[in-house]
Amino acid sequence: MPTIRRRTVRALLTGCLVATFAAGAFAGPDVEEGSRDAGGTAQTAKQAKGNGSLLTLSGATSEGYLVGDVVDMFLIYVSNPSTFSVTTDASVPFNPMLWLFRVTTDTAGAYTGAIAVAANDNMNSTTNVSKVYFPVGTQWTPGVYAVAITASGVKPYALVPGAQGSGFNQVAVFNTGLPTDLLLPSTAGLSYPVKLWSGVSGAGSGPYRMSVIGATLIPPGAGTGVCGDIFAGDCFVAHATTRGCTDPTCCTIVCGLDPLCCTASWDDLCATLAQQNCPQCSVPVNTCPADLNGDGRVDGADLSTLLASWGVCP
Repeated sequence: MPTIRRRTVRALLTGCLVATFAAGAFAGPDVEEGSRDAGGTAQTAKQAKGNGSLLTLSGATSEGYLVGDVVDMFLIYVSNPSTFSVTTDASVPFNPMLWLFRVTTDTAGAYTGAIAVAANDNMNSTTNVSKVYFPVGTQWTPGVYAVAITASGVKPYALVPGAQGSGFNQVAVFNTGLPTDLLLPSTAGLSYPVKLWSGVSGAGSGPYRMSVIGATLIPPGAGTGVCGDIFAGDCFVAHATTRGCTDPTCCTIVCGLDPLCCTASWDDLCATLAQQNCPQCSVPVNTCPADLNGDGRVDGADLSTLLASWGVCP
């Protein structure tokens, strides 16, 4: 028998939500970080999704006393591991370092972790250009991988459980080596995903561009399942090929009412739940701004509306 999805619609009163990102995918072959920061973990990385080849990755890092954006990670699809490489442009205004990770997923296809594969500070002693690739003599399969760029001196760490329940230890996920070495994973790095980065202050930052060989954009629909994924689709519109939706707050509300919206697909019923339970902040365009009450006239009633609302905006 076919499974019947039964739902009980419950109204929830919440504040206005932040406007969602458009659900379109990258056209490629160039991917930019964009206005949404590329984070330093698999869950917060920029997902280079779409169809076709991938030639470049670009963006900018920044530094701050309390906050900064010194690590940018991209999720890409490596189609040819034997020829794959990522190389920084010579014009990068800081000394860049590249990091390559394999990406793990949960049963819903959501990206959950970035496990160390290789890293490089400088290709040789005469340049600041960095190049990362799969270690020679190893075999890797096509799939989703993560590439991160930082300034030299910034390092990724994992949190490894301590002995006898003594909490977590911060452990480097890459072994050390010469600046021109292709760095390889540590013992912990082979098993534990990167959770945090150190040396984020004073290392250098600025715009960057990386050339990519042997990779494509991640096919649409791959890896979706995380609320807030900018590729998941508009919360108020059905998109049956992906799970979840772009607005994390609305997505959490809807999936709390119907978990299938995050484990199966965001269909018409999920969109309806969003419309009924997630306030939409969008306001129709008013072609006559002075008509405050919307009756098609500008008169004393509009003035009364204005006077009644006089004061500081809430």
